[in-house]
Amino acid sequence: MTEHPMTYLLLVATALLCVCLPVGAREIYNSPAAAIGAGVIAADTMPDAFVDCDYHLRIEIPRDCADASWGVRINAPGGSSVDIALRRQGKASAENDYGLPLEVTVSRQAPDRTVCDQAAYKITDDINVNIGAWSLTLQKRPHDSSLLCSVGQRTPLLDIDLGLPSDSAKTITAYSLSPLRLARLSCFVTPTERLSSARFTTADSLLDHLAASADPVEGRWQYLDRDTDPRLLNTGGDYSLATVTAADGSIEIVYLGGSKANTGYWRPMMLKGRLTPTPFVGHYDLVWYDAYGARIDSETSADITADGSIMRLNFPLHGGSLRFRKVRP
Repeated sequence: MTEHPMTYLLLVATALLCVCLPVGAREIYNSPAAAIGAGVIAADTMPDAFVDCDYHLRIEIPRDCADASWGVRINAPGGSSVDIALRRQGKASAENDYGLPLEVTVSRQAPDRTVCDQAAYKITDDINVNIGAWSLTLQKRPHDSSLLCSVGQRTPLLDIDLGLPSDSAKTITAYSLSPLRLARLSCFVTPTERLSSARFTTADSLLDHLAASADPVEGRWQYLDRDTDPRLLNTGGDYSLATVTAADGSIEIVYLGGSKANTGYWRPMMLKGRLTPTPFVGHYDLVWYDAYGARIDSETSADITADGSIMRLNFPLHGGSLRFRKVRP
């Protein structure tokens, strides 16, 4: 299989520049769709780890274009990649038929570009051909370990197993092999932070430290109750936590157990959050990592009662709070 020329070509466009999109939420909308030539359209740089991803590439085929080819390439660490190539093979321009089948080829390539495996699909239905727009979407949801590829009006086509954890992809590159029009290119990603407690390597060493500590902020905590709107905030389990003071004066929240979410993410001694003291006694700024490792820190806070018996975590933008009781030795 010949390597796509996308590696060497630059985008030629009338209304769009070739861009490298940073981590986060980025969107390109062109109305009317912008004319583009063969080459790289854009490369989305992905975070080292992410909990979900929603990628959408929508093109329009010019009415005087009989054949059209485009696609995306997902590059994983180590040089391996998955290429999703789309081709609409039309008739003569005077008889252009937007209802013709769309051919989709998915190939996995080794670092030396050797094709490891390949599958071909033909899409004949569920594409809105009236507007001449063709959409390719890639989605990863927190409970999934693969990328769901959809064509047309988000009609599921296949799950793509990269052969590596799907959140290890480094870039998603959109390319064109023929003159087209770009209507949309968007990429929404929620990064995760894979953190663990650096101070203690085992639960026994942590518990020994807490048993000898006179610091009222430090201790073991067990889930007590919640005041939440279940439509906005759900707990990932009846968490068992520990709080220990770090060298910089912040307070680490260490996960000990209790996760019920089927994520395989949380293991004892991982950092579940961090408290930063404020000028107000017993009140802290809060960084929290949810059931899937996504960071939550917008307007979050925490309170610890004067006697050190109750810790409350506040998530106002998520409609509620969680309380934990201290486990006495």
